[in-house]
Amino acid sequence: MDNQPFHPQPDAAPCRNRQTRARAAVSLLVLLVGITLSVCYAYYTIFSMFGLGPPVDDEGFILISHKFFFHGGALYDDVFSCYQPFFHVFNWLVFVPTGIPLCHDNIRILTIALWLAGAMLNTTIAYKLTSSRLLALLALILSVHHLRAFSGAPGHPESLAYVLVAATVALFVFMDRLPRAVFALALGGILGLLLLTKINVGVYVLLPSVMVLAAGTGGVFPVRLQAALGAAMIALPVALMHSRLTQLAMSIPSVLILGLLVCCVVAAFMTRSEQAVPRVLGLAGCAAVTLVWFQPYGFPLFYFTALVTLSIAGVVLSVRANRPGLGMERRTWMLATLCGVATMAAVILVVVLRGTSMHGLLNGLFLGALTQSSIYFAPCHANAGGVLLALGGLAGCCGFLWAQKSFTDCRSFHLTLALTKILFGVVVLAYFSPLRSAIPLQEKLPAFWALPLVWLVAVPAAANPAHHMARLALMTTAVMQSLVAYPVPHSQLVFATALLPVIGTVCLADALQALMPRMSDIISLRWLPNAAGGIVAFSILYGFAILTLQARWDYLSYTPLDLPGASRIRLPCDEVSLYHELVNSLARPEVETFLTLPGFNSLYFWARKEPPTGLNFTAWMFSLDEHSQQRIWDAASQHRGVMAVRNRRLAEIWTQGRPFDHLPLVRAINENFQTVKVIGRYELMMRR
Repeated sequence: MDNQPFHPQPDAAPCRNRQTRARAAVSLLVLLVGITLSVCYAYYTIFSMFGLGPPVDDEGFILISHKFFFHGGALYDDVFSCYQPFFHVFNWLVFVPTGIPLCHDNIRILTIALWLAGAMLNTTIAYKLTSSRLLALLALILSVHHLRAFSGAPGHPESLAYVLVAATVALFVFMDRLPRAVFALALGGILGLLLLTKINVGVYVLLPSVMVLAAGTGGVFPVRLQAALGAAMIALPVALMHSRLTQLAMSIPSVLILGLLVCCVVAAFMTRSEQAVPRVLGLAGCAAVTLVWFQPYGFPLFYFTALVTLSIAGVVLSVRANRPGLGMERRTWMLATLCGVATMAAVILVVVLRGTSMHGLLNGLFLGALTQSSIYFAPCHANAGGVLLALGGLAGCCGFLWAQKSFTDCRSFHLTLALTKILFGVVVLAYFSPLRSAIPLQEKLPAFWALPLVWLVAVPAAANPAHHMARLALMTTAVMQSLVAYPVPHSQLVFATALLPVIGTVCLADALQALMPRMSDIISLRWLPNAAGGIVAFSILYGFAILTLQARWDYLSYTPLDLPGASRIRLPCDEVSLYHELVNSLARPEVETFLTLPGFNSLYFWARKEPPTGLNFTAWMFSLDEHSQQRIWDAASQHRGVMAVRNRRLAEIWTQGRPFDHLPLVRAINENFQTVKVIGRYELMMRR
């Protein structure tokens, strides 16, 4: 027997625990620094501007519509709004029960909260799908910076709508941790609220959510429902933009290209998957050749429609070929439907009890939204290059679906896929990097060029069916949200591409996970990943800190606006002087009310005056019908001390060259008022 003394081996578990706790503490500290910078960046950005581009006062319109609704005005009948009722009910719940004053400062603080909530949801989704704190931090910074367009129209329903969109994707991400009943109820409730916030955004989330649920449900009917919804999603861009696309009726090359694209869709759904792929590849090649040959110049909306249609087709094919098979029960569908209907009924009941008529409700829910594209339209800056990329992306998707079973064990195939993902992820993240902050907002449209390759986030299929369903939900929702950019691709461009940074981080994580085992064979240093991660995290935070300091410097260098309810806002000195001169003229006791052309409703708050009616809008010239305009003039003409503020240049921008002097309210202003003072581009007008 060996009598040598016993030397116990040191236990490695406490050492590992200490290292784990240390890493968690460092990660928490880095996250807190990122959140702090995000709050400061959002605050200094939103309080250093008034409108995007020209001084478009959508903020004032939103505030004035809320004010009349809060004081008992019947929504859509006596209070004009082009948004759905939950947007107003939500703000009522925020301001009225709490007693918080409704003003420019507070509506901007609420916008900051929603802005950061959307960014944090993006961060949560990225972390859950990547398990990487570093990539989650990157998603946070990119999302906060990308969503800065919310600062251009504080109070706009886009910020609330995006929180609901991101919450829908987050529900799918956490589906494996939630009871099915809770998941179904939450999903139905969020979709119901989203439909009653911005109905177009709600439809673009409802369709992919139901299709993904159908993909996770067994049986013949869910398969057919999935195919029908996929076909509807592909056809939706053309159906949505048909009134503008009919301008191509006399263009034979354009009709030929659209016909080939339709053939791609038909081939995908009229045959089996194995036969659909080669046919789609062949037809896509024919469409590419035709597109290059004819080049229908001067019609960017056609390119945008083709780009989005082809991107949706690739996503739908990917969902169809890789069904999660999660075994969703019929009870889940019933609970989600009942909760969605009950939520919508509760919101509608609130506005009906406050006086909204059935005609007003119908107009506010549906008819008003359907006429938006005919009121104001701005073409997308798309071109044939985006369509060619979309055809290549669709061909790549079909090629992968065709070859994935045959090359399951092929290392070069998986290596090529990983390299494609890392290239896509790097390009997307570089595009959304804060370093591109100097690029004007209108040039953000090339972000849509990433849409044809978002199917990469769902391939290969995840081993966990719930995780795979979450990726499908992220992918399909991101593609469908691109349609938000129609008919006005300004700040909506940011909203429509807000999920792309998350997809970029997920693709990058997939690529690194696939390449790391091969790299470990070459590099065996264990400290290298931690060192590289620390350097990257420091670089991210340092770059964002520089932007935050620049935003703070701009804020402090501006002049306080110092008007009622706008004490936190700072603007350039000349703008502050202009607004003060306008307000001083309108705030005089002898001025009872005033009219503005176009709508500049913030002046009512700053001058502490009531508008003639609750029918107010920024671009009221074509948004309000002749009867509503006559109602405004009849109410205004009853006041003895009534003035008008006119900015013809801004009105011409809104009307896009269409004649508007014949409209009742415009004619009343021109005939009954005369200019007594010019302040910048604004004319102060007194009644004759």
